[in-house]
Amino acid sequence: YLEILQSLPRVNDDSRTMLWSVARKQLDFLDVALAGRQAQQRLRAIGRELLAPQLAKLTWTPAPKEDEQTAELRGDLIASLARFDHAPTIAQALRAFEEDEAGTAKLPASLRKPVTLATGMHADRTHFERLLVLLGKAAGEEERWTLASALAAGRDAQRAQEFLAASLKGLAPSNVSSAIPEMVARRSPFGDLAYRYALDNWTALAELAGNRD
Repeated sequence: YLEILQSLPRVNDDSRTMLWSVARKQLDFLDVALAGRQAQQRLRAIGRELLAPQLAKLTWTPAPKEDEQTAELRGDLIASLARFDHAPTIAQALRAFEEDEAGTAKLPASLRKPVTLATGMHADRTHFERLLVLLGKAAGEEERWTLASALAAGRDAQRAQEFLAASLKGLAPSNVSSAIPEMVARRSPFGDLAYRYALDNWTALAELAGNRD
C-alpha cells in the first residue's frame, strides 16, 4: 500500500485531485487505527513526506475561479499535515489564525475550518482560551461545530479535562455541549479521559441531550 502511495506524485492527469483526497483520508484512518502504537509515528512521517509537497504545489492562496475540489483538497491537506505534526504547516496555521483574529489578514472562507482545527489541535493556553471565547459567542451552527471540534482535538490533557467540564457549564447550545465527550474521545489522544467523564456525568449529559428517561 505504501509503495502505491509513493507513486502518486507521478500522476498528473485529471484524476490527481481525487487520488490525493482518497490517499489523505486513508492516511487519517490509519493514524486512528495505529493510535498510541510505535508505528503511528512512522506513519505520520510518511504522511508528512507525501502530503507536504502537494500543499506546497497548491500553496495556501486560493486561485481565482478555482474549482471546489482543489479548494477542498487544500484545506484537507492543511488539516492532515497538522494532525501529522508537520511543523511548517502548524506554524502557518497558527499565524493565519492570529492574523485573522487581529484583523490584519482575513482568512479565505475555504481555509477557515482547517486553520481553526489545526489551531485547536496544537493550541497553547492562549489559543485554547481564545477558542473557548469564540465558541461561547458563535452565532452560527457550523461555526460552533468547527470550534468545538478544534477544542476537542487538543493535545494537552489538562485542557481536555477543562473542555469536558465546560460541556455542563452552558458554554454552547445543548446539542453541541452534549457531544463534547464524544468529540474529545474521537479527536484527541484522551479517549479514556472522555470515557470516564461520560460515565461520571452520564445523568447530566443525558438530560442535556434531551433523554429524560
